[in-house]
Amino acid sequence: MQPVTSRATFAPPENVSNEDVDLARDVLALNFAAYKEFTIDRMNHQHNLIKNYLWVAASVFVAESAFLGHALNFPTGASVGLMLAACVLSCIVLAIGIDAMTGADFRAAMSDGRATVSYLLAPGGSSNQRTLAMIYQLIENAEAGLEEAGRTFDARVRKMRWMNRLLLLSLLFGFTAAGLFVITQL
Repeated sequence: MQPVTSRATFAPPENVSNEDVDLARDVLALNFAAYKEFTIDRMNHQHNLIKNYLWVAASVFVAESAFLGHALNFPTGASVGLMLAACVLSCIVLAIGIDAMTGADFRAAMSDGRATVSYLLAPGGSSNQRTLAMIYQLIENAEAGLEEAGRTFDARVRKMRWMNRLLLLSLLFGFTAAGLFVITQL
């Protein structure tokens, strides 16, 4: 996982109004919503798509292997080679899919709630200035988590595109091999 880029630290202005704090809370809510969308909703959607690819790849592999076993009883050259290539491509899709489903680790949007509460309840009492600084830090954490989730999302998308292409190629090889086999048996 790549390190998150560092940002400048935030120094709240001297006079912070309640409206400033409310605005910062609204921005924080938007960041948390975006964080949830990326780290939970989109990742779950990708995970489900990858599972579908895995089921299809496994089914195609089983069908192609069964056909290959049958075709080996009647060696027909090109159809056996194409079917073997199709089986290999299906196995590669399975390997890519399993790899894509593992290891999605994101920075937490709120790193430590106890530290945040301790900061707000420190001697001197809570103030708009402290609240604004705390909200800014939470926004920073959420944005850093979004960056990490975005990189993971993009990597999964690339793997899913490869799965798609290889599975289509496997099907093309499989159907071509089946067609050649049927033609040679006529």
